[in-house]
Amino acid sequence: MSIFSCSLFLALTFFLCYASQPSNTNCFFREGQTFLTWTEDTGQSHEKYRIYRHTEAITASNLSDADLVAEINEGSSYFREMHKPDSSLVDNQDTDEYRNRIISRFVIQPVDSGKGIELDENTGLFIWTIKETSQNNFYYAITTIIGSVENREITDNNRCGPIAEKREPIGAVRYYVEGTGNERRDWYTMWMDYELFKESYMGYAFPFAIGVKSFSDGGASPLLQIGGIGTTPLGSNNNAHGAGDLSGNGNPSWYLGYHKSLDYTGDGAIGQTMQDTICNYIQYRLMHCVLWARRKYNATDKQFHVQGHSMGGSGSYGFGITYPSFVTSIFANEGVTDYANMGTGPSGGILYSSSIYGNYGSPEMHNPIKYLPLNDPDYPELDWITQFNGRDVFEMRDVAKFLKENTRISFGLISSGHGGADGAIKYSSHGAHFEEYIKNSRHCFSYHYDINASHVWGAVDASPMCQKMRWDESRPGFSNVPARDVYEYKDYNRYEEGSRYYLIDVEWGTKEHPWKGRKIEETDSTWSIPIHNYMLNNAPSDFNYEYFVNITPRNLQHFKIWHGDTFAYEIKDTSGVVEQAGTIIGDSLNLLLIPYVPIRPSGSIATVTLLNRGPNVKTDIKNLCAENFPEINVSPNPFNPFAVITFDIGYKSSARTEKFIGIYNIKGEKIWFQNIPDRIISSYKIIWDGKDVYGGKAASGVYIISAVLDNKKIEKRVLLSK
Repeated sequence: MSIFSCSLFLALTFFLCYASQPSNTNCFFREGQTFLTWTEDTGQSHEKYRIYRHTEAITASNLSDADLVAEINEGSSYFREMHKPDSSLVDNQDTDEYRNRIISRFVIQPVDSGKGIELDENTGLFIWTIKETSQNNFYYAITTIIGSVENREITDNNRCGPIAEKREPIGAVRYYVEGTGNERRDWYTMWMDYELFKESYMGYAFPFAIGVKSFSDGGASPLLQIGGIGTTPLGSNNNAHGAGDLSGNGNPSWYLGYHKSLDYTGDGAIGQTMQDTICNYIQYRLMHCVLWARRKYNATDKQFHVQGHSMGGSGSYGFGITYPSFVTSIFANEGVTDYANMGTGPSGGILYSSSIYGNYGSPEMHNPIKYLPLNDPDYPELDWITQFNGRDVFEMRDVAKFLKENTRISFGLISSGHGGADGAIKYSSHGAHFEEYIKNSRHCFSYHYDINASHVWGAVDASPMCQKMRWDESRPGFSNVPARDVYEYKDYNRYEEGSRYYLIDVEWGTKEHPWKGRKIEETDSTWSIPIHNYMLNNAPSDFNYEYFVNITPRNLQHFKIWHGDTFAYEIKDTSGVVEQAGTIIGDSLNLLLIPYVPIRPSGSIATVTLLNRGPNVKTDIKNLCAENFPEINVSPNPFNPFAVITFDIGYKSSARTEKFIGIYNIKGEKIWFQNIPDRIISSYKIIWDGKDVYGGKAASGVYIISAVLDNKKIEKRVLLSK
């Protein structure tokens, strides 16, 4: 063989065996994420790209030491959610306004006006979410693989760095500014953590909008309005958060999520009934949108309300039971409460089976659910829901069942209702059993059944207490609630026979919305609530407004209840006259029940006062050494690899917590946290394995363990040795 022929053979062999590497590789860090772009070689197809990350400049010789963080398909600048399964652009609405919101390829540089410049179709894109809590320099390299053959050549064309990186809250890129003034809506793209979303058939990026007029710097966080079936982010015109689910590009998920392993492209994008883990992708990304907006606009108010109709009402139930420490109230207008019992439609088939089964599998499959951790250091209690990972997804979507199993948990106000003439989400499937449960649930609720209501927004009434409560304020739970007659528009002449409501007419005083100057009062040893109902227009003077309910104090901040504790209760009118009194005992759920509280327009005040703690605490020593407790102990200290963290609360029977413990470095940066019960006993312990919240090994050094017990901040220093 000639030298020329040999050289040609070797060149062809290299070309056939090794794919061409990408070129023009660039990277930059912004808001907790590193953005990598590169130019793909158009002379090849079906290649994939491997992304490597290292603490040193990457070369061919140390590539094996670098972390392989991703392997992605060609064409990665393609915005999956903006397309239908056939690759055409989504077309849910036939308006210029809707079409202007669509981008085929990602925009990664934010705009102040107009529309951003989309990446070229031959530009590759990858976004890596940073996990390290301390700032460090990292380097990246991108290689090409076809089949099982990877080209591991490294040059300046396919590597970049150093990039200074640090974990921060995920940001968003504004790609389009729509309208001006009060009509302005800013459209954003947010990329989720690739490690959590990489198997999602929608990819890990999603669009959302912010209605600028609903936000102001330092102002209140507006409500989250979520629409009915078919609502997508691009089609949502709500004033605050432009939020939605899937439709056309994928099956509506009812504001939860879908199969973890569903195909990324093609027919898989329309949903399948398959055996698989179900992840709360949609719910998760909407929470990220809400948290991002709170940070951007410096919202500090301690409340959040979610509401919607139909599928939006169904999603509202989901947000209420998934994030009870954050969602202070919901209004679910004719929403699904039990996805395993949807009922049948006119043709005899199960209603919405294509979307529900397509995303969750069928009830007979008992697919497990996975709630993705938000890992937000400002809201660590949001991840309490991850303790239910592995449960049957349909069990977790049965609202009454979940509330009953978690009676001890203080959920926000659950205001909802169903219509008797609703053929889409039927009362017989979703209202009847829920009504029977909720009226005696001990949760904070209202419920309205309208016998004549069809499937329409506003078919039922919401509680007047929606958006009036805070997550740092106690609230009442209710039981033994009687059904009341319905008079539309509070008019005695608009009686609606066959309809009924529970607590729709009830209000109580709160910090920001007192009633006649009164509000819920709470100390370490007392709790009281002023409560009343409204009067009807055109009612006769002898109309009987009064009825009686049992009240359970919920979401307590200072007042302590422990099983076996004894309390005195009093019911007074608003002039201070005692109408009834007695003693009550803390039950096995560490809850109290105040019996027979009158609900009437003139109001009443229910008060409970601690008499003595349970039989396991000696009353003559319970206050000894109170100034020295509570405290945190750590053993061993120094430690490596594990430390046992123990709480000592002295002679108290229990101590109130803020439901988590945090560990900080000496710069004050939170690197790890653990959810703990809202009340603990002495010697309660947890174990820290010396890792950060993302599972990485924390550096050796001094750390501060911090918790709040009985409203007292306590800290302990610990040394993680080498």
